[in-house]
Amino acid sequence: SGVVVDVIGRVDLHKFAQFAEELRKSRSRTISLGLVRCAEGADAVDAAYMSELVRSYIAKGRIGKLGLAKEVEGYLVAKSEFSARLLKTAGLVTPPSQQLLVPRDVTSDEFLLLIVHRKDYIPPKPVQLPPPPPPQQQQQQMVPGPDAVPPGLGQQPRVPGI
Repeated sequence: SGVVVDVIGRVDLHKFAQFAEELRKSRSRTISLGLVRCAEGADAVDAAYMSELVRSYIAKGRIGKLGLAKEVEGYLVAKSEFSARLLKTAGLVTPPSQQLLVPRDVTSDEFLLLIVHRKDYIPPKPVQLPPPPPPQQQQQQMVPGPDAVPPGLGQQPRVPGI
């Protein structure tokens, strides 16, 4: 079971890259990065859809704008010079102890997730989902004893719809 991502629009990659460059000068806002890909063992249909979506964004020079909370803006960026530049910059500003967590580039079957937010933004704590309910136990079949009434005896016949 995966997570549904709501893409509410598309933005020209070059226009967004200009916006991101301007954002670097901002005193109050910044960008956080992450990766979006199909989970290991994902359904083949989901993986094929994701792969096709990435290829489409690359071919059209577009990024996806996500529907997120009003305090943040989210964008999906496919493999491009822009995504490589963002990851290179992230690698330069990441503490040495976390350098291995920053990928060098985005692969052809994943997106770079950009979250634009205030520098003082504190994300909400993750919601703990309850564990899935245990599979329902099958009802045990009752084995009629010697005193059991055979089905239908002593009962009114049932007519469908009444």
